[in-house]
Amino acid sequence: MTVSDKLDLSQLPPFALVDVEFEAMRSAHLASLRQRLAEEGIDWDVDVLETDPLVIAVEEITYWRTVDRLALNDVAKSMTLAFAYGSHLDHLAATLYPDLGLVRLAGESDERFRRRVALAAEARSEVTPGAYVFKALSIDTRVADAAALNYASGLVAVGEILVPVLVEAAHMDDEADIIDLARQAILSDRIRLASEVITVRPARPVDAVISATLHLRRGPDPSLVLNEGRARLDAYLAERRRVGRVVSRSGLMAALHSGTTEWVSVASPSADVDPGPDGWVRITDIDVSLEVST
Repeated sequence: MTVSDKLDLSQLPPFALVDVEFEAMRSAHLASLRQRLAEEGIDWDVDVLETDPLVIAVEEITYWRTVDRLALNDVAKSMTLAFAYGSHLDHLAATLYPDLGLVRLAGESDERFRRRVALAAEARSEVTPGAYVFKALSIDTRVADAAALNYASGLVAVGEILVPVLVEAAHMDDEADIIDLARQAILSDRIRLASEVITVRPARPVDAVISATLHLRRGPDPSLVLNEGRARLDAYLAERRRVGRVVSRSGLMAALHSGTTEWVSVASPSADVDPGPDGWVRITDIDVSLEVST
């Protein structure tokens, strides 16, 4: 496991540089205005009237202060790895790792590029697990995922490194060529320890079939429920299409369960599908049916 894999950016707490509380700011503005008027000898005691012109002015000012603070938080968030996107992420990578010349690959998504930026610190040492994964992901966007496994995985001996590489689903026909590109990058003399034996090969597929039934009560068009369930299932399976990721029965049920679904029964797989540290779950068939209660 790489160091960056231990930090799930999606699980970090919400980020805010400044607090945004409209009512608190409104109350503070009204209190300040009341004090200022009193200092000038003006007795203003209608601050609870929504129709008072000064109250309206305070609310207008507070609204725009709220907008400004929200924008400030957005700018601050865009300077962090967890929330940076688009050109913000490009500049963050270039600023943090100018020595690596870290730039976005053609057509690379924010999510994929963000992962490479997270791995870049390990890539500086060039022979860490993260460095091998970084090299594999940096060679071509057709590389979907990679892992670096040592003797702790139980798959190789001491002094050996196994790098299973997973190719994007749309490019599996070119798998051999893509794996060879990753192999050339990882086995270059510049980043290789002489004492290590490194093996780069395709991640091992573990086949699974999904068969599930959505049990519905009468209500919305069942086809709409089915389409929503399939879309959520596809999103879950896309997220699970990584080296070493388990496809769990509970995850399948959660993905297929929507607001109008009474329950979900999963006939297959009969147990969680664990591909092991060097494998990935390949779904060979999906059958999702409906059963509507009378």
